[in-house]
Amino acid sequence: MSKIAERTDNQERASSTLAMDEWKVRLRESDHAIEEAINRRIEENGAYAFYFSEVECACSDGVVKVCGRVPTDRLKHALWSLILDLDGVNEIDDQLDVVSSTGLSSIRPR
Repeated sequence: MSKIAERTDNQERASSTLAMDEWKVRLRESDHAIEEAINRRIEENGAYAFYFSEVECACSDGVVKVCGRVPTDRLKHALWSLILDLDGVNEIDDQLDVVSSTGLSSIRPR
């Protein structure tokens, strides 16, 4: 391989690596923006904000992992609706436990 061809090949690899790095940064920024949007929606939703106080959300590659507790399945589905309505959310990784004040729950063994 000639030196010019090697140099061109190296430049293409460097450019490809840089593009991949930029893509990863944008993806992380997008995931962070989704997390912020979810938190904002929860805070602005006065009717349910109290019930979602024990909920944490983390986004990675458009998949939102939702952990914590809610008192009813209805609230769980209301939270899903808030999340799935956002641009960039592809899927929910449901780690929510439904814990009722009556003592019934769906807490899974850890």
